[in-house]
Amino acid sequence: MQPAEDQLKRPGGLAERLYSMRQAAGLPTGELARRLGWPASKVSKLQNGQQIPTAPDIAVWAQECGQPGDADELLDMLAQVHAVHWQWRHRLRRGHAAAQEDLDQAVRRTKRIRVVEVSVIPGLLQTPDYARAIFTMSAELHQSSPDEVEPAVAARMRRQEALYDTSRKFEFIFTEGILRRWVGGPQVMLGQLDRLLTLSALGNITIAVIPDNAKLRLIPGESFMILDDRAILETWVSEDTLHGDETGLYGRVADALMADAATGDAARQLITNAGEWWRTPR
Repeated sequence: MQPAEDQLKRPGGLAERLYSMRQAAGLPTGELARRLGWPASKVSKLQNGQQIPTAPDIAVWAQECGQPGDADELLDMLAQVHAVHWQWRHRLRRGHAAAQEDLDQAVRRTKRIRVVEVSVIPGLLQTPDYARAIFTMSAELHQSSPDEVEPAVAARMRRQEALYDTSRKFEFIFTEGILRRWVGGPQVMLGQLDRLLTLSALGNITIAVIPDNAKLRLIPGESFMILDDRAILETWVSEDTLHGDETGLYGRVADALMADAATGDAARQLITNAGEWWRTPR
C-alpha cells in the first residue's frame, strides 16, 4: 500500500473521520454528493481513502455535514497525509531504491501479477544492464546522486527471484516498439532480448507482445501493474494504488490488450526479429 494511502486508511484516520461525519449527519453518499455538486464517486473515494482530499474539499464536507468546527482538526490530518506523500516522492527522487524494496515485498505477497508496459521492458524482466540504463536516466531527471543507481538495480534484481516461484503466475504485456527502443545501446538491447526469450520458456510466465500492426480494440494508454486485487500506477513523481472497481477496470484493459497480443511462439518470433534488427548496422 502506498504510504499516503495507508495514512488515509488507518483506524481513526482522515478517511474514517470523513465517513463517520457523513454517517452522523444522516446523509447518504449520493445526497452529500448532490449537495456538494460532486460525482458520487468522489465522495466514495474520499471516505474510502482512495483519493487525497483538498483543503476546500474538507471545508465544504464539514460544513455540509453540520460540523464546521471539526474542519481545522481534519486539515491537520490532511497536512500529515501530504507530509507522508512528500516523503514517498522524495524517496523516488533518490533513485527509486527504497521504492523498489517496497515493491519487492508486495510482489512476494502476490500470487498473480499482471504488468502492462507502454514505454520500457517491464522491470521484472529487465537485465542488470538495461535496468542500470533506466535508473541512470531517472537519477539524471531527478538530479539525485549517481550512487543511488546500483542499489536500485540490485533491489530490482532481487525482486526477480519471485519469477522462479511456480506458485505465482505472471503476465507481461508490452508493445513491439519497446523491443526497438534505444536503452543502453545495441549490446544492452541484445542481452535484454535474449533474457526475454529465456524467461518466455518458463511455464508460469506469459510474455505478450502487441504487434505494431495489430488492429487494436483498445489503445494502450499508461503503464500499470495489477497485484492480485489492486492496481499500481507509477509516475515520475509518485505511485498510486487503486482498489475495487478501479482495479477491475484496469483488469479489463489488460484482458483487451492480451487478446490482441502475440504470445508463445508468435511473441518469441517478434523478439527474435527485433534481435536481428539490432544486429543490422545502421
